[in-house]
Order: sequence, then C-alpha cells, then structure tokens
Amino acid sequence: IFPAPPDPGALEHFRDQLASGMLSRKVIGATVPYARHRWVRSPHPPRLVVGATPIADGEVGAWTDEQLRKADLDPAAGLGWRLAGVPTVSGRFVLSLLISHMVADGQSLYNALAAAHSGTSVSKLRDEADIRGFARRRDDFLDAVGQLGAAAAAARTIAVELWRQRKNLADAPVRRPAPIADVATDGAATTLATV
Repeated sequence: IFPAPPDPGALEHFRDQLASGMLSRKVIGATVPYARHRWVRSPHPPRLVVGATPIADGEVGAWTDEQLRKADLDPAAGLGWRLAGVPTVSGRFVLSLLISHMVADGQSLYNALAAAHSGTSVSKLRDEADIRGFARRRDDFLDAVGQLGAAAAAARTIAVELWRQRKNLADAPVRRPAPIADVATDGAATTLATV
C-alpha cells in the first residue's frame, strides 16, 4: 500500500520491467518421450490493471481477495502473473502482484522485483519461434537421453545398495504401519497447515 498513487508512467515501467524478466514465461511440451517440458518467453505478458473507482481503506482485504479469486493465471499458456492496482478513498494506492508458484518461488520473485525496480530485468529464455523444428527435436532428444541416463544411474545405485543390505533386510523385523484410527488428524501432532 502506497501513501499516494504512484505515477502511472512509473507503474507501466515497472510492469514492462517485470514483463522483460524471467516472470514472463510459458511452458511448451516436449517432442520426444522422456524429455522434459521447457520454459520459453511468453509472447503476451500481462497488462497492468488499475481500478478506476477508489475503494474504502477497510475494503483492501476484500479487494485483494477478489483479485485472487478472479485471477485467470495459466502458466502453461504464458499467463503466470497479474499486476493490479486501485486507489483508496483516503488517497492511498494498493498494488497487487499475483504470481503462480509454478512461475517463481520466493527467491526468484525477489530477484525479479529487485531487477524490475532497478530497471535491469532481462530474460535468458528463448522465444518459442527460436526453437522450432529440428533444433527443438534434437534438444528434446538429448534431454531424454540425459533423463534416461539419470534414471538408470539412480536405479543402479538403489540396486547396489539393496544388494549390500540384503542380509540386514532379511534379518530386520517387519514393522506394520499404525492403523488409520491411531493417526492424529488435528491438533499439535499434525503437519497440516492453513495459509
């Protein structure tokens, strides 16, 4: 919440900087089995949405909740974040950046905000048009080979360790899991959280 509405040009510049950085991305599918999907630059970064009608200061929570509920984030389609603002009747300004955790974790978001603030946002992602055709299939094939190699190495490591532990495993008593009725579902003994 800003004490006064920011300059509209500054807000647009901030949005442009966010759009120029690593937050503007979309997922494209692999062309080869076992290859991973990849990120490319989003061809349509979100626009800044500023509400024209001021809200009461006591309605800021409801406004932010509304922003969350009506968000149409779709990181796979390149819509991974949304920047919205609204003035308040007391002359302040509320700015909301809603972002999918699929697009950025806390550290990535912090880095993107710092780069946008300093005007140094840059994306290292390629455009989808730059990785079409043979180059994309080649890269996906190499990724699939790497993934299969990593899976084979992990399976080998597990097999070797199981072979080494075979006597210990044969002598170990079998432990049965606790019945469902004995597992706590509320209170201090659980790991459930409401955020």
